[in-house]
Amino acid sequence: ILVMERGRGQQIRELVQLIKQERPELLEEGNTIYRPWGYFQTLTQLEGAKVKRIVVNPGHQLSLQKHLHRSEVWIGLRGRGVVVKGEEELPMEPGVVVKIERGELHRLRNWGEERLEIVEIQFGEHLSEEDIVRISDEYGRVSGEGAL
Repeated sequence: ILVMERGRGQQIRELVQLIKQERPELLEEGNTIYRPWGYFQTLTQLEGAKVKRIVVNPGHQLSLQKHLHRSEVWIGLRGRGVVVKGEEELPMEPGVVVKIERGELHRLRNWGEERLEIVEIQFGEHLSEEDIVRISDEYGRVSGEGAL
């Protein structure tokens, strides 16, 4: 809860925009970020690398997407699903490791009856959620976010 004088809301908006530009990890790290398909948590972030836990609810999937500034490694923890990687469909289950190159189309699907959990390790120069170029999304989210 924020209590402040009336009419100062614009200053808060400007501060949040500055934080998004200069230190976006401050708005994400340690938080659970909910999406229509489930949620993710940032576990740690170093210069050039970020580690996230991603949970996809049964019957849901991430958008078909690519990244302009990073590659990713996905490691299966729990549940079973499918990784769409380029033209391939690969099984995702505990212990499976999938490397996604920068610019490669990919998606994670959970058509099972239990949650699908993975660890995602990102490598690159920009590790924010704005480095997502959505090609297809069943939740109506539009692209344009990937233009860093």
